[in-house]
Amino acid sequence: MTTHRSPRLVVAALGAAVVVLGTAGCSSPLLATLEGHSGPVEGVVFSPDAARIASGSGDGSVRLWSPDGDALQTIDGLGGPVSGVTWSPRGNVLASSGDDGKVRLFSAAGGHPLRTIAVGRGDVPASVAFSPDGDELAAGNAAGTVAVWAVANGRRLRTLARREGPVAAVAWSADGSLLATAGLEGAEIRDAEKGKIIHILETRGRGVRRPEFSARGDLLAIGHRDGEVLLFTTADGALAKALPGHAGPVHDVAFSPDGALVASAGEDGSVRVFRVEDGVALAAWTGHDGAVLSLAFAPDGALLATGGLDGTVRLWRVGAW
Repeated sequence: MTTHRSPRLVVAALGAAVVVLGTAGCSSPLLATLEGHSGPVEGVVFSPDAARIASGSGDGSVRLWSPDGDALQTIDGLGGPVSGVTWSPRGNVLASSGDDGKVRLFSAAGGHPLRTIAVGRGDVPASVAFSPDGDELAAGNAAGTVAVWAVANGRRLRTLARREGPVAAVAWSADGSLLATAGLEGAEIRDAEKGKIIHILETRGRGVRRPEFSARGDLLAIGHRDGEVLLFTTADGALAKALPGHAGPVHDVAFSPDGALVASAGEDGSVRVFRVEDGVALAAWTGHDGAVLSLAFAPDGALLATGGLDGTVRLWRVGAW
């Protein structure tokens, strides 16, 4: 690795990737810009041990990075644009979903393929989610179906009740009992085993984005096309808070590991951080050239990774609010 320093920027060249490691002597929360993708970064996730970051892109690749910004590995040949990426809770398997209607499982250790799961002809899985024990994988499709597969052998275990319109995103609660599904037609909370819809959420019309449960499972966050982050109580499906701030759709949301914060990624190019307890807006960061499409907290909550339309992954320092 060759590192070039100036009075303002620290830049590292890592093969085909370029890493901008912040501004020397500056207190900006932006720590690093990871460049290497040639398409939008639709998904970003930390490994459970926080040693690696995975990013999935419209350029058809998954890239692995270190939290220091080192480019570790590129996984190509994924059949087209990657629409989602996630790590298994045990950290041994990496899953990607693609615009070719397939979910691919890889060894997280070496990146070699384990198996490919066909969600269905003509279906586009927009996101995938592991169960908390890592034994099952759920993905939605364009036909409005959510299916659950066994990670060990790729066998379809069950198909949940269909919803109106495509399933754009799925999320599992930490105890494994609930599954949230969302899409252009709204969102709902389901019984993860039986698939029965427990709560249909009042999402103020259509156009909701990726949902995420808090670590305790008492709240579900959803990004809305009107620029708000919606927080629902999972016990009754009631809207607890609506957090405004973005001037356009919210593409992704993430709770901090302790559940105290919720972050959002916006079409307006901003990353926003709110305190969950009272809904106070704590930070609004800009840096991406265009929309912010994905984001994830590190397991210790000290870093936030974001992926953008500009093809970069950016790492932010989370303050002690």
